[in-house]
Amino acid sequence: MEELRIPENFIWGASICGHQCDGAWNEDGKGDSVLDHATTCDESKTRRFTHKIDPELRYPSHYGNDFYHHYREDIAYMADLGFKSLRFNVMWTRLYPTGEEEPNEKGLEYYRNIIRELKKYDMEPIIMLSHLDFPYHLATKYGGWTDRRVIDLFLRFARTVIEEFHKDCKKFIGFNEINILCQPIGKLLGGIVPEGDFAFNIVKGNPEETKEDIDNRFKALHNQFVAAASMAVMAREIDPEILIGGCVSGKCIYPLTPNPKDMLASQQAMQIPDWFVGDMLVRGDYSYFAKRYLEKNGIDNGALPEDAEILKKGTIDFYGVNYYSTGCISADTSVAKDCAMNMFVSTKNPHLEASQWGWQIDPDGLRYLCNEIYGRYNIPILILENGIGAAETPDSDGKIRDPYRNDYVAKHIHAMKEVVDDGIELMGYFYWAPIDLISASTGEMKKRYGFVYVDADDDGNGSFKRTKKESYEWMKKVLHSNGEDLD
Repeated sequence: MEELRIPENFIWGASICGHQCDGAWNEDGKGDSVLDHATTCDESKTRRFTHKIDPELRYPSHYGNDFYHHYREDIAYMADLGFKSLRFNVMWTRLYPTGEEEPNEKGLEYYRNIIRELKKYDMEPIIMLSHLDFPYHLATKYGGWTDRRVIDLFLRFARTVIEEFHKDCKKFIGFNEINILCQPIGKLLGGIVPEGDFAFNIVKGNPEETKEDIDNRFKALHNQFVAAASMAVMAREIDPEILIGGCVSGKCIYPLTPNPKDMLASQQAMQIPDWFVGDMLVRGDYSYFAKRYLEKNGIDNGALPEDAEILKKGTIDFYGVNYYSTGCISADTSVAKDCAMNMFVSTKNPHLEASQWGWQIDPDGLRYLCNEIYGRYNIPILILENGIGAAETPDSDGKIRDPYRNDYVAKHIHAMKEVVDDGIELMGYFYWAPIDLISASTGEMKKRYGFVYVDADDDGNGSFKRTKKESYEWMKKVLHSNGEDLD
């Protein structure tokens, strides 16, 4: 039997995010992002949003892992590991501090420097235009993405980025995990903030909503659809060689039992949000079940007849998915939803183990989801995020031992080989995240993903010194062997 292998043109990449790693939240002309107003979490994993920055509170995006001052060192680590690409986001508020004025030259120079470093190591940049980063000024002035005027402001920002960097970057992605707006926590990530301070929990979500709240979420989502499609059209006009990707949070939900009602519940859980968003990104239209969902729930998403043409024209070239775990669903409402996922909650699968943060580990789920995506859309798939977070501290000898990370990655690479053998066009695999950074869901540094340890705690205290973990040399061997040496 022929041994399963990763293709030679496969992209081994690393993924990071500005508000989770940059720090320097108000340096060199950067403006406030919405998440710059979100505090660290308390013991219940609840965070607070404050309109006024309180010096007595801690805001994790203010320090991140201090990539802003360590990017050369961090990129050198990534290159040494063997990563051939870096997916990062250009933060809107570094280029346009309030989202409206002229571009900030110091912000542009920062991203020029990042790309220069990547080119030095022959690493390909892949640029995300919006990774949960929205100008606070636009949130308070326009109500976030609910206002169509924000589309033009975003396109102005996007044009600046694409015209500046298209000679060195040929892959652009509009929005990270755009499907999150299909659930209540999406309000905050869509820049929709109330007038007063409030508490939120991304892990559990915010289930209580008014009719207006729901309408606003889907208005924001529709406006992001229009913005993403318009950006795609604009990018191809600037440079026909550019490829446009989408990015969804892979919500892979199994039926808890073979009860037909559980099967239907699973099907519906995949329709909303995965296929609701995927169908629009790939096909350029709302699917029958999406239209029915909006109609049945009386949702006004603010769509205009003239949007149809641009949505059809601005579809994506590859399907990006952030995959970490799977969950289950039951039609029985008495069954607890006690399993955390990436921005979602579900019911535990009794056949799977879980990470320290309760995310169930399911490499076979990656193969299952890729088959579902490719069977539905038949376009290349790019795994944009995958990794495992764990609480880690150096042992008495100064070493950070993380064998579970090797095991997690090895099993997912094996699953990818199966995906390729299934006949699916898998473009690449991007690990989240090579250097420890702040968790988006909980605002914690102690939930560590990296092969490189950062000496910093949840409150931003520490030297921010980088130290290789034991998994570093293992991953280096894996990447330099194109995924063959997994021992």
